[in-house]
Amino acid sequence: MKKRLSAIAPLQSAKTLAVLYFLISLPMLLIMVPLMLLVPGEHQPVGIMVVMIPLLYAVLGFIGTLIAAWLYNFAAKWTGGIEVTVSERN
Repeated sequence: MKKRLSAIAPLQSAKTLAVLYFLISLPMLLIMVPLMLLVPGEHQPVGIMVVMIPLLYAVLGFIGTLIAAWLYNFAAKWTGGIEVTVSERN
């Protein structure tokens, strides 16, 4: 059975992917903080940046997804959207 993805809810998609980007970036935090503590010297500027990375990923992911969904909806009006074939599993 063929279906068409004719529109994407930009705000809902952006919120969902912002959380996903945040969760994906958390392991980086878990790796970088212990490594910073092992290296002698001043860490405050780098430490703040490392802690901000998950938030930055979330914000940029939100903005990027919002723009991408809006552009998809704009393009889908002209082209009819992406066509996918789906089937039911037993």
